Parts: sequence; structure tokens; C-alpha cells
Amino acid sequence: MDRADRLKLASVLLAYPGDDFPAWLEEAARLAEETADAEVSAAVAALRAMPMAELARCYVATFDMQETTALYLTAHELGDSRERGAALLRLHAMLRAAGLEPVRGELPDYLPLLLEFLAAKPAGMPTEALEKRLGTVCRAIAARLAATHPYRPLFVLVAACLPAQDTDAPSLSPVWDPDAESDALPYPLVYD
Repeated sequence: MDRADRLKLASVLLAYPGDDFPAWLEEAARLAEETADAEVSAAVAALRAMPMAELARCYVATFDMQETTALYLTAHELGDSRERGAALLRLHAMLRAAGLEPVRGELPDYLPLLLEFLAAKPAGMPTEALEKRLGTVCRAIAARLAATHPYRPLFVLVAACLPAQDTDAPSLSPVWDPDAESDALPYPLVYD
């Protein structure tokens, strides 16, 4: 499989494992076998090894209940800072320029949406910075998942498709530092 196919496949497999998911998983397994793609096969096998009900519980516990493995790019980069709103608007504008709209009820920094965007982006559209940011977040999520976690091979696969962040780039920790901004609060926070 080429890079675009891998990213598109990953965007589908990172969706919540609902009613259609078993069919998508079987199609992914068929494609991996046809193309003899070992990394895709490993990612699909890890997901297929778990019963669907258990996989759904694992998905919610991992991506919906844990901030460190959430599926939102700017949440990893900016936390709950004010800059996140502006970043979301910029991502939304980029997606609209490429003819994509966020999934109803999802933010424009939803990782499956951004992976689909990279797989189908118009030729010549500059996305290098976004690709590095996604690569950094996917590597961080993969590192935070246990070696036996069913989604870890999928994040390893995605990270391998994306460039690494520059070594002097900012970390993924939230921008807001309570010690640095304590003087800027509109009122003092004092607890007795």
C-alpha cells in the first residue's frame, strides 16, 4: 500500500468501532493480504484479536476518557489554552479549502479526519507542518499505549507514514503554565 492508502485506512480504523466496523476491518484485512503489507496486517490483526464489544469499551476508555491519548491534535499541543480556538479555526479553514468538512459533532482537529485529509489532499497543498505535528502526536500516543494495546500498532503505522518533528520544536505539553501566568489572573486564587 502507498502512504495515502495507509493514511486513509488508518482514518477508517480509528473511528469508533460501531456496527459497520467489522466490515471495515475485514476489508482492511483483505487489502493488507492483497498488498502483502506487514505493518497494515499487524495493525488489523491486533484489532481483530479483540471481540467487538470489548474493542468498543477499550476505544472509549483509551480515546474518550484519557487526555493523554485523546484523538484531537490541538488538545495535545495546546491543552485548554486560548490559542486552541484560533488553531481550530485555522484547521477548519484548511479543510474547507480542500473540500472537506469535519464529521458532524467533531472538531476539525479530530485525528481520523486529518488523516483522511492528508490521504486525499489536493496536489500541491502545503501540509508539511501539519504532517510533522500529526507525526509527533501519533508517536506520543503510541508511546503511551501498552505494547499489547490493540490500537498501538495502528499508531505505529501512522507515525511511520508521517515525518518526525524537528528536535527544537515545542513539546506537546499544554501551553498554559499556572505558575507563569498567576499574575495575569483577574482575581487571586487563594484557598484556606
